[in-house]
Amino acid sequence: MPSIIFEETAKSDKVLLIGGGQHAGLIVNRFDEKIGYGGESNADVSLSFSVHLTDKEQKQVQEKRSLYFKLRKNVDLDVGRSVVHKFFRNLLSNLPADSGSELEEVTIGHVQEILEHAYPNGLPTSTISECLRCSNEETLEFLEELKTNGIVRMVGDEWIRVDTKKVDESIEAHRNANAASAASTSGQGIGSHRVVATKLALIGDSREAITSAGSITTRLLGNFQNIEHVFIVGVGGAVPHFTDASLHARLGDVIVSASRPHQYVYAHDLLFDRITEQITGFAIRNWDSEDKTIERIVETGGQELVDSWNSATEEAIRLLTSSAGDVEWKAPPESTDVLAMAVSKGNVVVMPHPNENRQGGAEIHLGTIRESFAESFGIRCMDAGFDSVVGAVVGSCVRSWALIRGISDYHYGQSRAGKIWQAHAAARAAGMVRCIIEKLPKSA
Repeated sequence: MPSIIFEETAKSDKVLLIGGGQHAGLIVNRFDEKIGYGGESNADVSLSFSVHLTDKEQKQVQEKRSLYFKLRKNVDLDVGRSVVHKFFRNLLSNLPADSGSELEEVTIGHVQEILEHAYPNGLPTSTISECLRCSNEETLEFLEELKTNGIVRMVGDEWIRVDTKKVDESIEAHRNANAASAASTSGQGIGSHRVVATKLALIGDSREAITSAGSITTRLLGNFQNIEHVFIVGVGGAVPHFTDASLHARLGDVIVSASRPHQYVYAHDLLFDRITEQITGFAIRNWDSEDKTIERIVETGGQELVDSWNSATEEAIRLLTSSAGDVEWKAPPESTDVLAMAVSKGNVVVMPHPNENRQGGAEIHLGTIRESFAESFGIRCMDAGFDSVVGAVVGSCVRSWALIRGISDYHYGQSRAGKIWQAHAAARAAGMVRCIIEKLPKSA
């Protein structure tokens, strides 16, 4: 059995900490520049992060921590980065509960936002409260205020966002005729292709939400028999990588689903060991399109695709600003792109991006879309759960499809903290769809 031998006394001024209990044998020395650690310049992998701690006088104190790692000569750098990334996530998961900063309180704007995402569907009060993790009484107070202002109204036992912009005046007729119906716009052309578009409600975990989204998709594809390509477009949350810049997407970037190894991975249940009652894994469904045309367009597009994407995004922002000027569609300041990892009891730890000094603006990424299982399945992005939609697309025998997600946060695309980036991320995703459609081969 290996042992650790420490030849100096515990009173040495070089010793910072001697571990006890389960950490017995672990000795931490004070940092000594004379020894020549070399710091970040001599490290193979380095990490920095900020924590908020409470001192003896109950005052909040912010501290910056830096970790430097040297790899053995026979360890590949990519492997080392992956190991350090997993080590760091495990380290943060065990930080004290008073580390980090508190999340914001629920406001009337959060309630309104939930209903806007659910539109054209409605939501009962209990579901809204569950989404926002607040009481029904608090939610009802905000809903009554929104109702007084003409922003929401009750339909049956559900609350629905009022269509103040008259995007579709017949939406209520659709809603009353069939709860799974939705309006669609057809006949618009992009490049040499005709396009049909519809709005899906934000998917939730409830059976009703999942069934509604799948039914809307099935009905749309049934009404339009000759659809060749399907794009499921919206915002998502990037799965951050703390050590490898090439695997780290920033806010405003776009991720296009690709079979690396699968386009879409959905964990619909947990696997348990019946004897130990411990979670042993995930029950998953993998989805992949038969036709890889969309993936190839993005993979081989190069700088030309990036330039077209930037131009399409600028045009989209200009048009959206003129028609919906109450929303800020332009990119927020870079200072708002904060990489924060959740720790215990709703607190977060803030750290710099591994590609913090990148040049050239937003980037396009290919990868699997859809968390703790993120590392196991190579997940690059997570969304609100569109398994029923993808299933409906595949079940309708559409061979070419992709999910396109503008990155608005580092969670699942709908966090409160990510609201400031959602509009711009959506415009980015829409611009990418246009560029891909323009490059699709003409129909036979």
